[in-house]
Amino acid sequence: MESCEMSLIKYVLFIFNLIFAFAVCLLIIFIIELAVGIVAAVYKNDVGDAFKGALKKSLANYSNNEAEKIAWDDTQTKLRCCGVEGPDDWQGQNLPWSCCHSYDDFGDALSSYCVNVAKGKYQYHTGCYDELKMKINDNAKILIGVGIGIAFVENQTDCRGMMENAQME
Repeated sequence: MESCEMSLIKYVLFIFNLIFAFAVCLLIIFIIELAVGIVAAVYKNDVGDAFKGALKKSLANYSNNEAEKIAWDDTQTKLRCCGVEGPDDWQGQNLPWSCCHSYDDFGDALSSYCVNVAKGKYQYHTGCYDELKMKINDNAKILIGVGIGIAFVENQTDCRGMMENAQME
């Protein structure tokens, strides 16, 4: 039969081990978050270039692939952009209706006018790459803020657990 003191010591050691394991897990998560942030900052330009290349490849398939056509029309309409870097990306192809302002108001009549007659006047001039990059950068600030907040909470929890653990001893 164990004494009450031995049971209490086992319980305290068990709690200590749980707190220590939790602190180690938090430290590992914090290191991974830090590493991902550093890698993202270092390879930022490479990712941007690869993304731009993928957009250009997708744009080249606009006429041949219905899914790509729908995706480009939706993107250009929602972001109010045209092509990857601008309307000149559509050279050799007909400019799609989604590159034109106010398509919802005038439908195919404006699209035909925009594409064939009033080039430039009713077209979006900004490329979708720049618009997407701006949206990502806007949201990246939010993600960075949330990441810093989570890291701060993790750090405080880790420190508090260690201090409470030290007080137990």
